[in-house]
Formats: sequence, structure tokens, C-alpha cells
Amino acid sequence: MSHRPTEQQHRASRQSARACEYRRCVHRRVPVGPRESFQTTVHHKQLRLRAEQDWRRLHAHVCLVLRPGSAHHEFFLHQLETLWREQLDGRRYLRPSDYAWVQHHLNDLVNNIDSLDRMGQLHLSDPDVDMEVDPSPEAEQPDPHNDSGLGMADWY
Repeated sequence: MSHRPTEQQHRASRQSARACEYRRCVHRRVPVGPRESFQTTVHHKQLRLRAEQDWRRLHAHVCLVLRPGSAHHEFFLHQLETLWREQLDGRRYLRPSDYAWVQHHLNDLVNNIDSLDRMGQLHLSDPDVDMEVDPSPEAEQPDPHNDSGLGMADWY
């Protein structure tokens, strides 16, 4: 007659072993195997490279879209610098989602600028916008945002 632990005993011992292993891992008392260590290093390197690419892309986007010296320009650059400092200091590995909200707000701002331009409410003296807008469009020139085929005179 063999002595086998019951399912509950077996599960309890596994759970305590897992909890103990997790605790040791958290406190870094257990050396990680070479393969796992290598995979983690590669994964973190990929994350870091992707975050750097996102940072460069967003930085270029901010510099292209917003006029230097404007409040929006300074705000976005400050946010990007803060994220970059965290990345370089190694305080944490930045995920692409850390840059997603910056991209989201930048897109929001650009879309807002575009819609103001479309409605004719964009003032040329606006310090935040770096756009070449012709204040007097030709009467015969079709509106690029009007896809109905009708001119402004046909609307009234």
C-alpha cells in the first residue's frame, strides 16, 4: 500500500512552494538561470529600443507641428524630457504605452488645429500654430475640404 498525499495536501504544498519561490524571486535571493536571464535582457533591450524610437518620433513630431516657444510646444517637450530622464536613469523600462498618451494629446491638438483651419477660425497671429495659411483664397479655387462638389455660393 503506497502512501500518496491527497489532492488538497499536494495543492497546498505546491502553493506554499510557489509563494516561497515568488518571495525569494522578489527579493532577488535566487540566481536566475542563464537562458531566462538572456531572454529577459533581450526583452528589456527591445523595449528600450522601441521606447527610444517612439521618443525620437514624437520629439520630431512636436518640433514639426508646434511653433517653438509656444505653451503647447514647451509642455510636450517637458513631458518627453521627463520620460526620457526616467528611461536613461534606469528607474524603469518605459513601455510604448508611456508615450501613447503624449501621442494621443498631440494628435488631438493637431486635429483641433485642422478643424479650426477648416472652419476659418484659425487666426494667423496664433502663437501655437506653425502653418502657412493664405488669408485670401481665390474665388475660383475649390475648397480642398469640401468634397460635396458645390462651391460656397451654391450653399446659400
